[in-house]
Amino acid sequence: MGFYDYQARLYDPAVGRFAQADTLVPETGNPQSFNRYSYTYNNPIKYCDPLGHCAISSDGKPDPSDQKCWGILINLQDEYGITIVNHERWTTDSLSWLSDVFLNYENWIGREVFKQYVAGTNFLVESSIGATAEWQPDRNAIVFHPEKAAFNGEWNIDFTQMILSPQNAFAKYSTHELVHLLVYRFGEKDLPYKYGQAVGWEKRERYFLGIRWSIFRLKSEWENPQSGPTEYARFTRHPEEDLADSLTALMVPGIADREITPARQKWIQQWIAQMNR
Repeated sequence: MGFYDYQARLYDPAVGRFAQADTLVPETGNPQSFNRYSYTYNNPIKYCDPLGHCAISSDGKPDPSDQKCWGILINLQDEYGITIVNHERWTTDSLSWLSDVFLNYENWIGREVFKQYVAGTNFLVESSIGATAEWQPDRNAIVFHPEKAAFNGEWNIDFTQMILSPQNAFAKYSTHELVHLLVYRFGEKDLPYKYGQAVGWEKRERYFLGIRWSIFRLKSEWENPQSGPTEYARFTRHPEEDLADSLTALMVPGIADREITPARQKWIQQWIAQMNR
């Protein structure tokens, strides 16, 4: 049909428009962005849009008219030593929200401590049927999966098909995955199990024909006390997920459907104090 495949959408060169609306809710500060079928603000001689969202000029450099998006991205990378791997899939909103998440962590665990732990981390968006967002230690990355998020109907990095407030949802998933990063970087492999023992998790033993046998993965050997602050925390099979959701519930108001137990709060406070020594 003569369409160009721009990955996120198909482009029809005959009419100079995309065949589908932009996956983004447009930037309210730029009237050109309200035409969600147009290409590069209707100025293809000056700008190009290989996939995405932080605009670039035809020479591949940041578009100076998109200073807010690029300013937040560059500041995040310079200030925290992180890498936004695929900048073209981030928006001014999502970068701003990531900055807010970082500032919230600074308030909770301390600015220098947080910068120390988050430095060197990659942040990216990619297609996958995996979790909505996940910490991947082998890639040293926190990865967001928009297709999975859209399927769940909760949120995605492009802010479509949402039933939750996008900013709160972004804060929830980002904060949760950053807890996994902190656990990994903290360096104590048994830290989640120390947490589990402190808040009521119990080791479970299994027998077959009277013979004790171990489960392949340690995380399956624990029994959840069903007292976590969220449904996910109560039904997970690993104390680390309980820890991640408990700290997230403390940091992001409104996501908990139960009060966080005093044992959880006490342990988290002691852990934060440890990180600051």
